[in-house]
Amino acid sequence: MDEVLDWEDGSRTDPIRNEFVIPFVSEYLNKERIPSIIDIGAATGYLSREINQRLSYDASWTLVDSDRRRLDYAETNRPQNMKQQIICGDALDSIFNDVRYEAVLVSFSLLELGTSQTVMQKLNSLCATDGSLIFIVPDVWQDILAESMKSGSHDIVSKFLEKPVNLTKVDRFTGVEYPFIADRLERIIDCVMQMEFSLKVFTEHSIGSKRVYGLIFRNQAANG
Repeated sequence: MDEVLDWEDGSRTDPIRNEFVIPFVSEYLNKERIPSIIDIGAATGYLSREINQRLSYDASWTLVDSDRRRLDYAETNRPQNMKQQIICGDALDSIFNDVRYEAVLVSFSLLELGTSQTVMQKLNSLCATDGSLIFIVPDVWQDILAESMKSGSHDIVSKFLEKPVNLTKVDRFTGVEYPFIADRLERIIDCVMQMEFSLKVFTEHSIGSKRVYGLIFRNQAANG
């Protein structure tokens, strides 16, 4: 449970989530009045709870995570007026085959999911016609350069320019080492736009040496 509490406490004090992600996503949801949102990699549900509190309308949330302990925390701490369903499992599971959402929120979770054709097609299948994909993506260049300096080789930089690369780092909230997939922002945008999505919103935010991007894509399949 300590790791779960560490994650929750880290989220509560994280300036990137609180000063950028939560206002960015809640502003868009309020503008579009999106009724159903699936949060991929929701963890303890901190983002969903905080965003929901800022909405001027009633929304329905589905929180997905592979860690049952984190989802249990999300359920226990769900505000009474929040419509929330939790699903423990992988976002690529077949359980979602017949369900579509007006917004698919992927906040930092592309680091774990990656941008393979399989992943992108699944995210596409989760998104309703004229629905929105909302991505929060960190700038991973610092991680690439740090790995290059650590190894004393530029090979990792060359590989990164050509394709996604697998790295490991220590989670700043829990102190636990985890693997992640580093990919270039340009490739992420290109992968999504190949699926009949258009990029509607692009913004970036920096706090200290940390930079993060907010991207919102709209499903244009109905107009094709």
